[in-house]
Order: sequence, then C-alpha cells, then structure tokens
Amino acid sequence: CPAFMPSDRRAPASSRALSTLAAYAVVASCTPASTHGSLLAHGAGSRVAMSTFASGVSWSWADTWGSCEWSWGYAVGTAHDRAMKLRSALRQPVQRAAWLQNASTPVGELLLGLALSDQRAQNSGTPTVVSPVLGAMASGRFADEQGACESLLAHMKAAGKAAPVEGLGALTDEDARRAVAVVALECVQFETRGM
Repeated sequence: CPAFMPSDRRAPASSRALSTLAAYAVVASCTPASTHGSLLAHGAGSRVAMSTFASGVSWSWADTWGSCEWSWGYAVGTAHDRAMKLRSALRQPVQRAAWLQNASTPVGELLLGLALSDQRAQNSGTPTVVSPVLGAMASGRFADEQGACESLLAHMKAAGKAAPVEGLGALTDEDARRAVAVVALECVQFETRGM
C-alpha cells in the first residue's frame, strides 16, 4: 500500500485571493444563478469553519486516499467511518448547499462527498463525468490531492462541464483545488441528488 507525502506549497496571500475569485468563476458555470452571490460572498475573505468533522481530523492525501486504512468501498475502514458521518450530517439539500458554499470546507472532505455522490450514481447505473477520476483515486493512481483535482478539471473541461479559467494552473493553491471540487460536486448535482 503506497504511503504518499502531501505537499503544502502555498502561494502568497494575494495570489490565493485572485485564484479563488477566478476559480469561483468556474463554479458559476455549473451552479444555478441564484447561488452565485453566496459562493462569492464566502470567498477568500470569509473563513467560517464548516467541516463536518472535528478540527483534529486529517484530510491530507496520506491519511485518506493514499492510506491503507482508508479502504474505499469496504464496510470497514476510515473511509466508511467518515462516509457514515458525512451522510448523516448532509441529509437535506439545504445542508448540502451550505456545505458546498463554505470556503473553508477541507478539499479532502469535498472529495469524499464527491466520491459518495458518484458511487450512488454508479450504483443506480448512471456514471458521472467524473467517475473515471474517482475510480483512479480509489485504485491509488494519484500521488496527491493536486493530481486528483487536475484530473477532475480536465475531465470536466473535456465534457464541457467547466469553463476554462485562467489562473488555476497546476492547482497548487488549496482554494483553487477546493473550487474544482465544488464544481465537480455541482456537475454531479450533489445538492439535489445527495450521496
């Protein structure tokens, strides 16, 4: 089982803010017009803690998709335990909408929600545009969160589900990765369909 080390290369604060605003423009391409204002209102300057989990829960790649204990798809393991908690906390569309619009929900938590939503779609016989990426995540093909998010963005662009946005680049900025995860969740209709 691979043990990947996450990287934490951060851009200067001014670059992060610009990247966040540019990334939220991508979100606008998949979200209803009524939610655009609230997405931007919760942007770079707003940091309201909204994680479903305790502050000590690690969402690093090495502790989630890159970990032997994650065990995606099994009835035991860290993924199962966190999935159960996330499903319980986000049962209603209004809860899912608030979670999506929060600018400080950890990217790893968003990716878990995306994986659960995609798993539900696949189990009902309707794979999503991001199903290949989530299959690759489950099989350990990505060394880190950045690689997974870059692949998500590429699949959505190829399917015409995300408008190209300058400034996202290699997605080394956490806010840009968060925006990509939110776009993917919107494109699979997470808010209305659930997980």
